[in-house]
Amino acid sequence: MKNMYNNSFRVKMDKLGNKFVDLELSEKPTGLDVSKLQPLVVEDQLESFTTIDGKEEEVTVPQGTYLFNSSIGKFGGYRIPLK
Repeated sequence: MKNMYNNSFRVKMDKLGNKFVDLELSEKPTGLDVSKLQPLVVEDQLESFTTIDGKEEEVTVPQGTYLFNSSIGKFGGYRIPLK
């Protein structure tokens, strides 16, 4: 997996060429069982523009439900695909 671009969120690409961002918890939750964290729900598709390799490109976050993944980052987070 390699870091693709410098943006607000680091856009990454897996070995199959799928782009995604990881929304990582910035600190360890205290007094909270992370296994009980609610999914992140994107009710409406989100569209934005970002600069990729010096070109402005549209990216889309698909509507969906994204589960908490304890293996993302240092404290866990959510992996969000981009189209």
